Amino acid sequence: MRPKKMSEKRRQTLFKKGQTSWLKGGKIERAKREDPPTYQRPNLEQFKLMVKTDRKGNLIPDLAKTAVERTQYVLLRPQKDGRSRFDELLDSMVEEEEDGNDVHEDAVAGYRIWLADTAIRACATSQREHDNVERDPPCDKLVRLSAKREQKRGLATSETFVCTACDYISPSYRFYEEIEREGPGRRIAVPNMALQVALFNCPMGSENFREMAATLDIPVPGLSGMQKLANKYSDMMVQENKKNMKEWQEVVKEIKAITGKGADSPIKGEADSRYQSGAGFARGRKPGQPSSHSFALFADNETVAKKILADDLRCKLCPTCNKHRDSDSVPEHQCSANIEQHAVIGNEEQAGQNIAKKLLENDITVSHVTTDGDGNFARGMSQVMEEETGEGTKHLRDPFHMGRCVAKAVTMASWSKGMFPGQTVGDRTTVKNRFGDDLKQRLEAEHSKARLKYGKRKEAMLKAMKKASDAVLSCYLEDSHILCRTQSQVCSRKKKWEFSFMPKGTHGKLCPTDTDRELLKKIIAKRLGEDAVASTRYGTNTNRVESANRQMSKSVPKNRTCSRTLYGRYSSAVHAAKNS
Repeated sequence: MRPKKMSEKRRQTLFKKGQTSWLKGGKIERAKREDPPTYQRPNLEQFKLMVKTDRKGNLIPDLAKTAVERTQYVLLRPQKDGRSRFDELLDSMVEEEEDGNDVHEDAVAGYRIWLADTAIRACATSQREHDNVERDPPCDKLVRLSAKREQKRGLATSETFVCTACDYISPSYRFYEEIEREGPGRRIAVPNMALQVALFNCPMGSENFREMAATLDIPVPGLSGMQKLANKYSDMMVQENKKNMKEWQEVVKEIKAITGKGADSPIKGEADSRYQSGAGFARGRKPGQPSSHSFALFADNETVAKKILADDLRCKLCPTCNKHRDSDSVPEHQCSANIEQHAVIGNEEQAGQNIAKKLLENDITVSHVTTDGDGNFARGMSQVMEEETGEGTKHLRDPFHMGRCVAKAVTMASWSKGMFPGQTVGDRTTVKNRFGDDLKQRLEAEHSKARLKYGKRKEAMLKAMKKASDAVLSCYLEDSHILCRTQSQVCSRKKKWEFSFMPKGTHGKLCPTDTDRELLKKIIAKRLGEDAVASTRYGTNTNRVESANRQMSKSVPKNRTCSRTLYGRYSSAVHAAKNS
């Protein structure tokens, strides 16, 4: 085959015979860089700290960091020794064993949770059987536990004793007790169920406990096994809590019968709701809107202990439904969500209706319910009670929350510019806020003292509160105690009100206008007005249910979403709260 001829254009670029380069054998002098690249080969640990890699080990370039670095360096990959990560861990364990005592490869390592008496008896029995076996020559060694024959069931273990010198193998001993059950199936080990009881009454989850168990060097339970047992315990706790609440409902009926009111007479109670997220996460005015669930409690005001008689959980979470939300069919499962995703989670009126229905199942009616100022719960309960019994539920308010409303009203009101003393806006704002705190305490003291004095005399109470309102207005705005001597319950000639919350030197320097006076009258009426007196005439509060809701944070912390076991955790916390 003839060679292909070279084109004329390409031939012109070649050196012809006899031509020499323009350098004539010289060398080109290249300028040196101010920041020449350096080559580094770190070890494996240093390499992991210097660069980012994906799961396959490929480099992830950091372009933003490279663009601002003055000195460029070339990073070489570290040399590999041919061992995998698993082999490195095994080699390190072998080195530790070689440095320690001489331990048999089949020996049980770490710590165990055993039933003490059972373990001691099993050890003594196995040693006695080993010594009684006739051998020639006789074996005088001690028996030991076999790691290969060990059976782990969560935290519990079954052990077998063997002898290294002879062929002795003991029967398998269960170093734990089991919970009795009806029907076929494997029984649950006591330590595993005790673990769920502890986890349901603390903020720790299964994964956190597994990390703690690994640190303690005890058997680490499987995550799936712990979840199955948690689901079982959750269902048990829900049924137990419902049963226990019905028992306490009967106790409340007995107490009412003893006091002569009649077992079927209406009761007074208090209610409050708890949300998974704080009020600061809401976009609107109603707190709890972005929460995944809400939990409401109802406690009686007939007994001193104020037992919790009903609860209501409204939840949107269900992992199975969320996983198959784009598919046409959802597999059969126990759904933990009981409301739609678009439902308003802060609908306390619906919570009041649900609790009212649960109370009516045991023929318990509610005449008055105390809440934290939100009348929606009382409205929902009153609707159900009126439909079933013909009499609705009256709404009472918590005195502490009414005081907070007074302080907030002082802060949010539009006062005149010279109402409060101070050189700057910050100084005047401080005086205004402290004025609201002091006014809140004064109005609460006036109401509490008058309620103890007049009791059930409604007309006398209203008359006293009207006089106290005029006295408070004169005492704060005019710095005059003339009306206090005859109309105030806590400020008199012998002992005047101290204004302890107001900054020193600010009392008596208020400069109100006529508009400020009318505004302060409306704020005082929020606590001492006719409606306020009627809603606090029994002196009830929501302290019991609010303290119980604080206890819920131990079992159901707000940074976790335990969807499947959520109601079980709440039931466990409620059961502990009402039986403590």
